[in-house]
Amino acid sequence: MSNTEFFDWFERSGGTYAKDLIGLQDFPDTGRGAVALKDIEENETLFEIPRDVLLSTRTSELPGLLGQEDWESLGNGWAGLILCMMWEEAKGSKGKWGGYF
Repeated sequence: MSNTEFFDWFERSGGTYAKDLIGLQDFPDTGRGAVALKDIEENETLFEIPRDVLLSTRTSELPGLLGQEDWESLGNGWAGLILCMMWEEAKGSKGKWGGYF
């Protein structure tokens, strides 16, 4: 996915960002990251992300599909979030986070 496609998805999902201050760049061997396009003032708001756009165990539908007992058997570590990420990524463009993955 291109950086433009990512930002389009982000804005359609209700997110905002300071277009004149930040951009995205692909870094070899490490992935994509945010970069400053010019000097940024202290306390400048760079982006705002609605809570329902954050992928978590609370915003993914997977915990509800598994059922409470199976979900709780995963414990409180990283396993639940990792499974949610795998689940959402597998749904591709049909999923809520298709523009992210």
